[in-house]
Amino acid sequence: MTQADIDEALIALFEYRPGADERLMAFGPDAFHRVMWLYTNLPRDLPPRLAELVAELKRESIDCWSHAIASVAWANPALYVDQLTELDTLDVVILGDIDDPRVVEILAGALDSDEWLIRYHAVRSLAKRPEPEARQHIQRALTDPEELIRQEAGKALHGSPGR
Repeated sequence: MTQADIDEALIALFEYRPGADERLMAFGPDAFHRVMWLYTNLPRDLPPRLAELVAELKRESIDCWSHAIASVAWANPALYVDQLTELDTLDVVILGDIDDPRVVEILAGALDSDEWLIRYHAVRSLAKRPEPEARQHIQRALTDPEELIRQEAGKALHGSPGR
């Protein structure tokens, strides 16, 4: 496995080739580090074909990056959680499917965000969690100032795996 192999799998994902995400995930931690490095250093160091695709896809490339980041995060949950500093919406969405014991408390912290969209997705991600603590944190969201978040918390409590 080389960096070029990882880049080819990432390019395949951006070209919507079937199985590209599984191939990328199979490269393990090396793929995680490569995808995260490329994403954070955009556009300076992109492989030429990937740079072309990002330019062609324009805003749609954001969806491809999100898919790539989620794929390598799911394949490397501890690495993903270890690198988290300030959560954004994508992080909160991905965390709902990450198998790591720290996730519930991280998502609970996201319920205190000033950004309603982060709080909304924190509720949705907590609803996916089987840990009983997740349900307790969702209950806290029932008093959120945003009606949409209160509604989502109510729905989540009725369908939460932690019920």
